[in-house]
Amino acid sequence: MHRSLWFSCLVASTAAFIAQQQRPRTALHAQTAEFAQPLWGRDNFDDVDESSDTVKCTVYNIGGELTQVLSLTCSKQLPMIPHVGVRLYGTEYFYSDVIESRPVAVMQDMLEDFPQVSFDLGPATITEQELEEWIASDALQSQWQPESYNVFDHNCNHFARVICDKVTENGLEESLMRPVIAVTEEMLSEL
Repeated sequence: MHRSLWFSCLVASTAAFIAQQQRPRTALHAQTAEFAQPLWGRDNFDDVDESSDTVKCTVYNIGGELTQVLSLTCSKQLPMIPHVGVRLYGTEYFYSDVIESRPVAVMQDMLEDFPQVSFDLGPATITEQELEEWIASDALQSQWQPESYNVFDHNCNHFARVICDKVTENGLEESLMRPVIAVTEEMLSEL
């Protein structure tokens, strides 16, 4: 029940603000983030053009001050608490405790204050209709239910890898995704 409570609170607390603001944006403004150096060994990334029809994977640090609390609890310095979403056809797809989707503009408004880096993964290999059918399929939905959620090894990071593998020619590069997934999978390795 508590596994995605903090994310649900974030979503609920910003819903009214988003409804009032609705600022359309076409490009991400943040391609540098403090978590980039410890994860990938570099400080900045090329800008991503949100107006292009390519697949994007966005990595957010949603931890804020909670990152330090969890670092103390886990007895290791965590670079971030990651959330990953995959954007295509004007929608961002992610997993909280169910598969969810929101218009990209809404996600940009909701999470604009969180450090983030996006990667352009190239053109989609499936149509928007094929994507929607796959997302709605029992085969996929049955694997990503609330009882399946696990903060360590079955979360939004893992779902991003699955969707990227499905909708792009080469998926999400292991060198980009492995460090993000390692944050949650290895969180308790020092205990």
